[in-house]
Amino acid sequence: MASRFSLRRLFGLVTVSALIIAGLWYATAEYRKRQAIQSDLFNLGASYVRFGRIGGDDSIDVGFQKPIAGDLAKYKRLGIVEFKGYSVTRNCLTRLSDLSRVEAAYFISCDLPEGSLEMLVNYPQLDSLLFWNTNLTDRSIETLGKLKRIKSIAFKNTQVTESAADRLREVLPDAEVTWLP
Repeated sequence: MASRFSLRRLFGLVTVSALIIAGLWYATAEYRKRQAIQSDLFNLGASYVRFGRIGGDDSIDVGFQKPIAGDLAKYKRLGIVEFKGYSVTRNCLTRLSDLSRVEAAYFISCDLPEGSLEMLVNYPQLDSLLFWNTNLTDRSIETLGKLKRIKSIAFKNTQVTESAADRLREVLPDAEVTWLP
């Protein structure tokens, strides 16, 4: 006797298959490792954590909407570190000092107290910086000019003037400096 097609059977088969796949995925070591990293970074104050690959290497991008609450040294390398919506002090940036590499640092809608950017000079592996809606001024150009290995710096809606961005282009001729009002 031939069985008839049934949406109920199809739904049951799809559900069981999905549960088996989810169970196998959870059982993988990589998934558990990423979940542990994500949980740890959330406990340090991260608002998001993304995993990816850069040049064949694993990369972790992380965003903070409040000061970093602990040590990041065990991660060795981060892709993008985003600071958003709070005062990023020297102490906060010091939390990154034990990392061997930070690809990029994004400062979005942040207050950057005088002298806090001097910590960035300690990160020779920093490739790019982004400053959007910050209180950054022309006085920061001298500090940013010390970042000789930087590949790109972008300013949008900051207090940095176009002439200061031009001066930074002269000091860092190999870097792409973008200035938008």
